[in-house]
Amino acid sequence: APGDIGLPAQKDEFIVTEEDRALATAAIKKDLVQPALRRIEMFVEKLHNIKGHITNDEGKLDSVIAADLDNNGKKDLIGIYTLYGRGIPNPDSEHTIGGSSEMLFVLWDTGKVERVMSYEEGWPAFSLVGPIDIDMDGVQELIVQKTVSPIYESSFAGTEINILRHGPSGWENIYK
Repeated sequence: APGDIGLPAQKDEFIVTEEDRALATAAIKKDLVQPALRRIEMFVEKLHNIKGHITNDEGKLDSVIAADLDNNGKKDLIGIYTLYGRGIPNPDSEHTIGGSSEMLFVLWDTGKVERVMSYEEGWPAFSLVGPIDIDMDGVQELIVQKTVSPIYESSFAGTEINILRHGPSGWENIYK
């Protein structure tokens, strides 16, 4: 049985609904979008040596799954949100400069949303393998694959597997 090897048992109440997707999107826009836009601005400054302010953003909820991450019997949402920011004037063309942020998030049953990890320095592609209780302590870890295509020569490129555990100070990568 799935529970015997650390895999979460699927419960009917853990099906992701349209209401869940709307709640996740609203929480992300409220708490995670502005900090992500600031990270994009810092990356643009580093890459192009141009300071500016992102004035336009659009994002989308790429995927969401439901699980009981903290073993309290209630549904938590885990997903990936991609944000595109634009608006820094480019002195060399009529187009503006911007960037993207792909964020792995958890929306806890309490309504609190947390950024688990994000990437702004390339073209990321997170794949959420899923939650699993690897160490059998009753709390699930997240397994995430991150594939990055570089946008400049010195940036990371390749694929890595991350195992993340939630602790008192937030999410920590216990394997990379």
